[in-house]
Amino acid sequence: MKRPEPTAQNAAAFRDRMAMPRLSPELEREYGDDFAVTNSRITSIGITVMAVVVCVHFVITYVFFPEGMPPVSTALRLYVTIMVVATGAQILNRYALRLGSQIINLVAVSALLIISWAVIDAVMAAAPERRSLGFAVIQCLLVVSYMLFRIRFNFAVACGLAISALYFYTVDVHQVYDRQRFLQVLLYLSLTNAVGVIVAFFLERQDRLIFLSLKELEQEREKSDAIIGNLLPPAVASRLKDSQAPSATLHPEVTLLSADIVGFTKLAAQMPPEEIVMILSTVFTEFDRIVERHGIEKIKTIGDAYVAAGGLPGAQFNHAVHACRAAGEMLRAVKQLSLRFGFDLEVRIGLDSGPVVAGVTGGDRPSYDVWGHTVVTAKEIEVASAPGTVRISAATAEHVMAYFDLEPSAPIRLEDGRLLRTFQLIALPTRHFVLKPA
Repeated sequence: MKRPEPTAQNAAAFRDRMAMPRLSPELEREYGDDFAVTNSRITSIGITVMAVVVCVHFVITYVFFPEGMPPVSTALRLYVTIMVVATGAQILNRYALRLGSQIINLVAVSALLIISWAVIDAVMAAAPERRSLGFAVIQCLLVVSYMLFRIRFNFAVACGLAISALYFYTVDVHQVYDRQRFLQVLLYLSLTNAVGVIVAFFLERQDRLIFLSLKELEQEREKSDAIIGNLLPPAVASRLKDSQAPSATLHPEVTLLSADIVGFTKLAAQMPPEEIVMILSTVFTEFDRIVERHGIEKIKTIGDAYVAAGGLPGAQFNHAVHACRAAGEMLRAVKQLSLRFGFDLEVRIGLDSGPVVAGVTGGDRPSYDVWGHTVVTAKEIEVASAPGTVRISAATAEHVMAYFDLEPSAPIRLEDGRLLRTFQLIALPTRHFVLKPA
C-alpha cells in the first residue's frame, strides 16, 4: 500500500504539536511563578541530598582511603559549597512565593555548578588512576540537571552546557586523557547533553500544556460560578460549589413581593416576538437593579410576573420597608419606560409578610424558590390590586406604618375562604433615608 505524501498542512500540524506552547507575557509570568512554587520543594530537597552525598563521599574517602583524600583547599571549598547549598535550600522552601521564578532557577543552577566544581576539583586532585571516575560523576550531574531537577528548560540547558565546559576545561588543564580518549569523552557527553535537552524540552512542554489546561478549567469554572451566582443567592451558590446539597430552610419572617405587568398578554399578541422579549427584558432588568439596590433577593420571573423577597436568604432588618420602597420604585420605573416605549405599561404589586420555606430545586438546572401561605397570599393581593398601585397585607402594614402613609382597602377573600385586611401605599418616599435598628 502506497503511503500518502505529506502535505504542507500536515507538516504545519506536526510542527504545532512539537513546538513549545507560547504564552502571553502575563501568562508567562504566572506560569513561571506557578512552576517555582510547585517545584521549589523538589529542587531544594535535591540540592540538599546532593550536598549530603558529596559530604558523605568525602568522609568515607578520608576514613578508608586517606591516600586519595584531596588537599585542604578543596575541603574548604566543599565546606563553603555545603553552606551555600543549605542556604539556597532554605531560601527555596521558605520564600518560594516571594522570590521570582528566575531567582529560584538561578539558585538551583548555581548550586549544581558549585557542587560540580567541588567534585571535579576533588577528583582531579586524587590519584591519577581514579580520575576517570569524574566522567561518571559528570554524567550523573547532567542527568540531574536535565531530568531530576525541576528547573526551567533554558536554565537546564545552560546548566548542562556549563557543567560540561567546566569538566572539559579541568581535564584539559590536568591532561587527564590522551587525544583519542578525550574525543570519546567529548562524544559521550555531547550525546548525554543532546538527550538531556530533548527530555528537558518535552518535560517543560508537558508542564506548559498542563498549565494551559488548568487555566482553561479555571476560566470555565469561573464562568459556571458566575452563572450559578446569577441564578442563586450567594450563600446558596457557595454551598453548591462546595458540593453540599442545600436543604430547605424555614424563614420565620420574610416579605414577599409579587409584581405583574397588567394587560401585557393582550398587548403581546399584537407585537412581534423580538419586541416582546425586548420589553420584558428591559423592564425586568430595571427591576433587578432596584431589588439589588434595596438588598432584596430576586426569586423568579414567570411570564410577565416578577417575584422577589426581602429577608432572604439571610435575615434583614426592616425587610418589609425595603420591599415597599422597592415596590414604589418599580411603579416609577414602569412609568418612565412607558414614555420610552411609546405606549402605556402599568404594573400592580402585592406584598405580604410571614414565614416561607426556601430551597433549591432541580439538578442540572438548579432554581431557588420559595413556598408557603405567604407566597400565595402575596400573589392573591397582587391580583386584587388596581393597576399602578402597591397593596400590602395587614402583616406587612404593621412593619411599615411608621415609614409610609397607608390607606385601608377593601378586604379580599383568599382561596382558603379567609378574609384578609389590606392597605394601599399612598405616599411612597422618593428621597433616600437610612433605616436603623431601634
